[in-house]
Amino acid sequence: ALPPAQVPADIIRCCERWQLVCCLKQQFWRQWSKTYLTSLQECNKWLYPERNLQAGDLVLVHEDNTPPQQWVLGRVAATVEGQDGKVRVADVATKAGTIKQ
Repeated sequence: ALPPAQVPADIIRCCERWQLVCCLKQQFWRQWSKTYLTSLQECNKWLYPERNLQAGDLVLVHEDNTPPQQWVLGRVAATVEGQDGKVRVADVATKAGTIKQ
């Protein structure tokens, strides 16, 4: 029988270091997405009047359990305004069909 192969200590340290680097990279992206990306979303919703959604506007259709890079683009086909004059419902045309949002 052959004796067990000896793995040099520097190779083991290299593997451990690689695992550490991968772990640090994941921690960095997790922290970055929690702090920086959320800071980009300003909450000025009611401070300034905004233009109503109109037919022909290009929109992103939010889908749960799907990353934002895979959200579908759509075009507003029609809108329904509420009593306050704000758009409350919109028909959005996508590749797959029309969605009422």
